[in-house]
Amino acid sequence: MKKFLKYFIIIIILVGIGGYIFWQQYKKRFIKDTISDSIIKNTDSLYTINYDSSSIDEINGNASFYDLQIQPDSAIKELFKSRNDLPNALYNIKVKEIQVVGVDVAGLVKKENLTTKKIVLNQPSIQITNTGADKPKEFTYKDTLQLYQQILGKFKNINAGAIQIINGSVLITDNKGKSLTTLENINVELKNFLVDSTRNYQNVISYFIKDVKITVENIQLPESKNDTRINMVGIEYDAAKRILYVKEIQQYKSDAIQPLTDLKNIQINQLNTDAFILYHELKAGMITCDGGLVTIYKNTKQDKTKKNNNIIQFSSNIIDEAKIEGVKLGNTKVIISNPLRPGDEPFIINDVKFTATKVASVTEASTVAQMINTADWELSAGNFSLVTKDKLYKIIANNILINNLKSYVEVKNINIKPLLTEAAFVRKSRHQRDRFDLSFNNIILRQVNFKKLIIDNSLEIENASLQPVMKIFNDRTLPPDPNSKVGKYPHQLLLKMGLPIYIKTLQVKDGSIAYKEKAVKSRLTGNVFFTHLNATINNLTNINQKYNLMHFVI
Repeated sequence: MKKFLKYFIIIIILVGIGGYIFWQQYKKRFIKDTISDSIIKNTDSLYTINYDSSSIDEINGNASFYDLQIQPDSAIKELFKSRNDLPNALYNIKVKEIQVVGVDVAGLVKKENLTTKKIVLNQPSIQITNTGADKPKEFTYKDTLQLYQQILGKFKNINAGAIQIINGSVLITDNKGKSLTTLENINVELKNFLVDSTRNYQNVISYFIKDVKITVENIQLPESKNDTRINMVGIEYDAAKRILYVKEIQQYKSDAIQPLTDLKNIQINQLNTDAFILYHELKAGMITCDGGLVTIYKNTKQDKTKKNNNIIQFSSNIIDEAKIEGVKLGNTKVIISNPLRPGDEPFIINDVKFTATKVASVTEASTVAQMINTADWELSAGNFSLVTKDKLYKIIANNILINNLKSYVEVKNINIKPLLTEAAFVRKSRHQRDRFDLSFNNIILRQVNFKKLIIDNSLEIENASLQPVMKIFNDRTLPPDPNSKVGKYPHQLLLKMGLPIYIKTLQVKDGSIAYKEKAVKSRLTGNVFFTHLNATINNLTNINQKYNLMHFVI
């Protein structure tokens, strides 16, 4: 009996040693075959997997794989292509190093559960090729279930205490290899990752994105239909803190270096991830931006069948509804230009600031106008300027404040300045005409109906006041203008304006008029001054129904 036990123990020791040697020799092949088998079964043999070397600690359940590659098998790819059965996207994945810490070896061997404390992917590079049409197929609920099956494979669940991605990159191309989207230097910290075949989630992303931190150094989005591209720099997402931050967003023409739009330090607080993932709703607190540059092109195509051509529609294929508490925009330069008249000077507004609170829900059918009308907002600008079509005058406005809650507008001054001296103006003129130098100071508009202005393109003001300073010059030595001035006087020009206007009370405060004229015979100039002008004009309008109400007192 003792001999039997002795031999039995010796046999057990020898078997153990042999088993250990066998495991050391074949553990790499076993794990490699297990991973390869999983890939093959899940992708109809389309993909192959290779790695240069590995380091495995089977006792503690730790493993490292170096220079791993997952790529489509070229022969199988051609077969799928000949059958017109290629998937919508092909993946080519390279990872410098994969570290797996604390694997449940028993569950892995039984092919039931994959449980690990931590997975680290160092320098993963993913290339996604769109194999079909220019537009990718829509991601449906069925695709979500297939994604579950791809992730789970033969396992009932996959559970990782933490997943870390270090310095990753993603490149999305079309079927000709043209770059569509790039993401550079991606870093991810994901906790409590769990995919379980017993659960039925509407979207796999929503389950584990709640406890994740993501930073991306740079994102380059595809070209749009108007030949512009968008580049985002310094993206940070913290699910626990519910914050999305972008250091800089730039939009520029594909063939240009200077950006059309350049906004800095955009932050969204109190972001509701579930609402965005599951219901395509943007629910958040404040959206803030330090400002920068925005370029807007005039809409030169108008549909005459639509009543409100000036309204900008709010529409998106990504977001069905937006609910935010407020918006705050810092100092921004706004450039408005006409693409059909590239030689014209653009309309530039400097130092624009915008704040809005109590922003109501915005649905797919809503317009920006409706959203603005339901919010409490304030808009200010330092100044703007534009040159008239005849290149004779420059219009400059300074220190503008518009408050929707108070129905109030304040402008420090609006100046209409001649670009030519009196002598140059006369040399350019063929006939007698007035040269104007106008300033309208301390403009205050009260009880402005912004709703009518934005939606109905009609301006209604309860009370307006201003201080006009007018300087007019005319050289009578020039031939008289053969064309009649009838129809060109101020009150007649008011009637011809395309914008319906009604001002219940207009007050002129301490204005002045200076008229200068050069005589025909004497060739001398004379001046006439009117100072300390005050007037009250009631019911100033160009609306037919209100003509008979207008009167004024000086």
